[in-house]
Amino acid sequence: MGNQNARWNEASDVIPMFPTLVWKIELEAQLREAIGDRVLAALAHLRRDLPPLAPGQGWQSGCGHHQLP
Repeated sequence: MGNQNARWNEASDVIPMFPTLVWKIELEAQLREAIGDRVLAALAHLRRDLPPLAPGQGWQSGCGHHQLP
């Protein structure tokens, strides 16, 4: 297992928003970029058979992503 003392976040905060709290965590730049790259690749894969979105258009993914490998 990796170094358990390695720092992965730069800051964190709890933001009270009714009716629940929201945790805001700022990741270190290198980790944030790595996660961002993987997320963009996953989104591109999900939309691979769909036409490009026009400016201002939105897209809603399916609801089974928690079952993906």
